[in-house]
Amino acid sequence: QERKQYASMLLHGTLQLLQRVKLDEENSYLIDVLQILGRLVANFRLSVLAELNDLNPVLSGMAQIGQQLLHDQVRDCEQAGGDVESMELREWREEALSVLVMDCTVLLASDPWLMYSGSEVTRRQAQKHLASLILGPLYSGMVACRTRMAALEEHYLVSHHAELDEDKEDILASDQKEEMEGISTVGRLDLATALASLAERHAHTMPRLQALWGEGNGQNVITAETAALLEEARLLTLYVSHLLTDDNKGEAPEIPLSVMQACQEDHDLRKQQPNQSTPSVTHGIASAVQALMQFAEAQMQKIAANPTNMMLSPILAKTFLQFLQRWGPAYIYPIGYSDSSTENPIIHEWA
Repeated sequence: QERKQYASMLLHGTLQLLQRVKLDEENSYLIDVLQILGRLVANFRLSVLAELNDLNPVLSGMAQIGQQLLHDQVRDCEQAGGDVESMELREWREEALSVLVMDCTVLLASDPWLMYSGSEVTRRQAQKHLASLILGPLYSGMVACRTRMAALEEHYLVSHHAELDEDKEDILASDQKEEMEGISTVGRLDLATALASLAERHAHTMPRLQALWGEGNGQNVITAETAALLEEARLLTLYVSHLLTDDNKGEAPEIPLSVMQACQEDHDLRKQQPNQSTPSVTHGIASAVQALMQFAEAQMQKIAANPTNMMLSPILAKTFLQFLQRWGPAYIYPIGYSDSSTENPIIHEWA
């Protein structure tokens, strides 16, 4: 009880600090407050924080700050024409987003309390509540921001015949992977919504890219517009890959536990309420994989017809193959398939 009271006092004070942050100018105050929140989450975890009245206002404040930072990054990137180095507040916002996402949000989303405490019903209610307050909007906002900024930057680099320094590119790729792995735990708390967000962006990007391929008329030229779409398609493939799979190197490949639970809980709900109008979680996963497969097949046919066409990005093809390496061993004849008693639909989807 004393621990709860102590946490309540600290969280209430942090909420007051959070309400006074400024996002329109660089300042250390915002990052300091977010670091305090990160320490509160790490030290008390949801087993204590979930019982405190100030948790919901804090989560709402975090969501608003995150959404505003992402919005401002995209706005400034558009105004700079993709020249990210000229964005005045970019590095400060990135530092704040890193603390907000990795030190606060991801830690909340991966808290064992959400997976193992109480009954299945109460766990799912807590997950949905947390997702609706901050995690769901932050996942879709992060995907939208990162894909848009990457496309704008790629457009700028190709237009100005510029290239990134190799060392810097490696560092950015490492940071990007870490962020994607972290944000995937956030998306899995509301898997259906995360999949719908990715499907919407996929439907917006891939047909435009395929249309440009069709208009290429055999020309071996990558335009700035094509380069931007290729980068956007590559990132979307990575987001799907990280959302649905884990890096199982050195381990027996498995479907992530949170994905398994989401499919099972959705299946059980539909048995109790058979008149559900929305597609099942398993259907959303299958649709995401099928969309990637169809797009890869279209690219393969283009490559077979004209293997020297530079518009058919080898990096994009490599990204799809990396997805297959993670997805195939986990989902095709997965662990648990031989157990005839299992009703989890994802186990049997590709078995």
